Amino acid sequence: MEYNPFTLRFVGEDEQLETRFLKYYFRNCLTITRVSLLVGLVFYAAFGILDAVLLPEVKQITWFIRYAIVCPLILFFFLMSFHPNYKKWWQVSFVLIISSAGLGIIYMIVIAPQPVNFSYYAGLILVFIFGYTFFRTRFIWASITCWGIVVLYEIVACCIIKAPFSVFVNNNFFFVGANIAGMFACYSIEFSARRNFYLQELLKKEKVTVAEVNQELESKIAELEKASSEIKTLSGLLPICAKCKKIRDDKGYWSQIEIYIKEHSEAQFTHGLCPECAKELYGDLVDPSDDK
Repeated sequence: MEYNPFTLRFVGEDEQLETRFLKYYFRNCLTITRVSLLVGLVFYAAFGILDAVLLPEVKQITWFIRYAIVCPLILFFFLMSFHPNYKKWWQVSFVLIISSAGLGIIYMIVIAPQPVNFSYYAGLILVFIFGYTFFRTRFIWASITCWGIVVLYEIVACCIIKAPFSVFVNNNFFFVGANIAGMFACYSIEFSARRNFYLQELLKKEKVTVAEVNQELESKIAELEKASSEIKTLSGLLPICAKCKKIRDDKGYWSQIEIYIKEHSEAQFTHGLCPECAKELYGDLVDPSDDK
């Protein structure tokens, strides 16, 4: 299997498989995609309870982010998954959902009072888990999106909320670890899917080859059977008259040798005269030097 080790796209002689694989991947992951969207919707909405407990001062803003932006977006793409054209937007929808969910949590971190905002980083780890695994986002898009969220958090932590060094280090350890683990899982999921698809394509080719060989073999067998049915052979002991050279058949009838051979084989006769018979019949009219 020829593929790019970073993007996992088929390359070289297998490049023509990429379009068919994307259709195959979409078709096989559509059910788990819908389930994951619903689970992600429930998770993101349920954490509104935590907003009310930990961030009562800004819960209206956090709820607006959750229930007016992110959750409706997830619900929209869930409903879109039943549309025939969703296949075109399948991976784009994941990028938009992951980005909006991650940006929403980062904004909550910005507006939340200290030190509560330092603990809200854990919500991003859940976003990473869904982005890398449940949604079936392709490895390249999941990696770019999730690491982009990490970079944005670094900017916010350093420049806006001024997170203490210990908190900054702690959060980054979890972010880096979660992303590396998520990348490994996402890479394995897509690679396995591509490998299974590739093996199925090889099997299809082998089936076509075997079918063609079988068809050719059947054609050859038919030709041989037809040729065999047309072949007549002479074998065994043939009773032949010592004088007139007639042959006795199985029914006891005596037939001229040429008639018997013609009936029992595909041989055809044409008449001529040997030199001895020609001389006997025509005497001096025959040139003795002419063997024909």
